[in-house]
Amino acid sequence: MIKEIVFISQLLHHLRIDVESPVKVHVDNIGAIFLAENQITSDRTKHVDICYHFIRQYIQEGTVKLEFVKSRENDADLFTKNVNGETFEEHRKNGLDTSRV
Repeated sequence: MIKEIVFISQLLHHLRIDVESPVKVHVDNIGAIFLAENQITSDRTKHVDICYHFIRQYIQEGTVKLEFVKSRENDADLFTKNVNGETFEEHRKNGLDTSRV
């Protein structure tokens, strides 16, 4: 996702459209945020280091900022996970267009 954000930001900049920096990326995984923002590695995280070095670069440059959002408040969950009726209705009431779901 960060690659796409960087690409779109650069494209908009090229088209002389201002993009507010840093671009806020909502993430519902605390572990992913920790790995992206910290350089601490272990044998268990060694295989993901290259990916997170890429993300860290853009975090340090101020291009993107990772922000934690609870799963219950994450609109993307509606499209990427099986959610119960209550969660679906809550997102619908908050104005999310669910007519295509």
